[in-house]
Amino acid sequence: MKPPNLTSQATKTPTLDTIKIRLLSGIREAKLPEDTNTFSESELREVRLWDKYRRPPDMSERSFKLLILLCTQNDELRQDRDAWRGRLEELEDYHSRSRDKLRGEPEA
Repeated sequence: MKPPNLTSQATKTPTLDTIKIRLLSGIREAKLPEDTNTFSESELREVRLWDKYRRPPDMSERSFKLLILLCTQNDELRQDRDAWRGRLEELEDYHSRSRDKLRGEPEA
């Protein structure tokens, strides 16, 4: 039997959700305002982040883009914080008999 030709397989075009996840991950990790130019207006428009906000007439496009990135980064980091807080609360409620034995704590 002939081995499959791996180069002939078509690569999948990323979906809008995949693009959005990658972009949000990049925004979450960005060092703003230094990384502002890493993200283009077209990328932000494609995932509908640009349309969530209204630019005041006296605000420059660069400042508006930075505002969008900062607000998005804030939302993403807040979601991460909430997820970690939930995980920590689950761990605080976890009771391990093995851990208690290692620490020499009496069984409840």
